[in-house]
Amino acid sequence: MSGGKGRASIFDAPDLDLGGFAPKTAKSPPPPKAEIRALAEAERFVSRQPARHGRRRRSARTLQLNVKTTQETLDAFYAVAEAENWLVAEAFEHAVAALVAERRGRGGG
Repeated sequence: MSGGKGRASIFDAPDLDLGGFAPKTAKSPPPPKAEIRALAEAERFVSRQPARHGRRRRSARTLQLNVKTTQETLDAFYAVAEAENWLVAEAFEHAVAALVAERRGRGGG
């Protein structure tokens, strides 16, 4: 290199003291999860993980319908689907079938 001191040599410091280095100590094992949970509950920590709900069964339906509605209507719709143990798509299909039947009954075709 021109105009300056070159790279430092590893052999420039003959009295290299490595006495301050020591092998890593073994980590202590973490406390049992039950103990952590008990301590967290005692201190009233709240879990940030939402409660998992059972996954609904899959279907062959591939099209999607998005609608805006009121909270009351949405709650009622989900309550019916849950009470009948229907998928949301099944509840929608039953609702459409009921509307079609009602229109036929009124002569609306």
